[in-house]
Amino acid sequence: MWSFRDQGAFHEAVTNQILDDLVAACSPKYMKISADFNVRGGIYTIVIAEHGKRQD
Repeated sequence: MWSFRDQGAFHEAVTNQILDDLVAACSPKYMKISADFNVRGGIYTIVIAEHGKRQD
């Protein structure tokens, strides 16, 4: 996760890259991640990304 810390990219792009890397490593049928970003200046962003279809 630390390798993504200093990337100059939009929060959405970093979140999707993390999801892609996890999916490649684990090959899940479904995965959902939530990335909480709290950067300087009081800007707070939550990005949610999903892979596959959730099976209820």
